Amino acid sequence: MIPREQISRSMQAGMVDLFGRQFEGVDPQQFQADLDQKNGLILLEDDAERLMGFPSLLLYRTTQDGEPLTIVYSGDTIVAGRVANLSLVPYLQRFS
Repeated sequence: MIPREQISRSMQAGMVDLFGRQFEGVDPQQFQADLDQKNGLILLEDDAERLMGFPSLLLYRTTQDGEPLTIVYSGDTIVAGRVANLSLVPYLQRFS
């Protein structure tokens, strides 16, 4: 997972572009507002390191009935091309 603060403006522009190719009416400012509410991303790239997808994530720890919990909330998610069949479970297991 990459902290949101480490995502460059050019990478964010690529994310908006990829998202906009999959959905009509994508508002870049609304996309940015949603991204600002998250604390991390998983970037999915092809062999040439081109962005092929991403979930934006909000991870936080809390407790319920005295038990510690790690909460993973997935916001905007887009996956294109060959990476569409990948599982995010191996990535997320590192945060439990």
